[in-house]
Amino acid sequence: MPVISHPCLFTNFTQQAYRYGIALSCIGVLLNWLGVAQAYIEPVRYLGVGLVIIGSFLIIAAMCRWMFLTPQPSAVHEVLYSILVSSVAF
Repeated sequence: MPVISHPCLFTNFTQQAYRYGIALSCIGVLLNWLGVAQAYIEPVRYLGVGLVIIGSFLIIAAMCRWMFLTPQPSAVHEVLYSILVSSVAF
């Protein structure tokens, strides 16, 4: 029997990839700054650069995944309805 994947699983995956990418980039920037500030722990700087690169790849992958996800009709109708209701309220 074929397995049909639910689109919410993809959005959850992209949210996790984005969050991990942001976290790795922040940690990498901190380690890079620490490696530049202290000359005797120079290898930490390279670890920081590596984490920034990995984090940016995760962020790019999450954004590419978001671009190619097809929106669900019910979600589109909910957004359009909320815009309509908010514009009528004013």
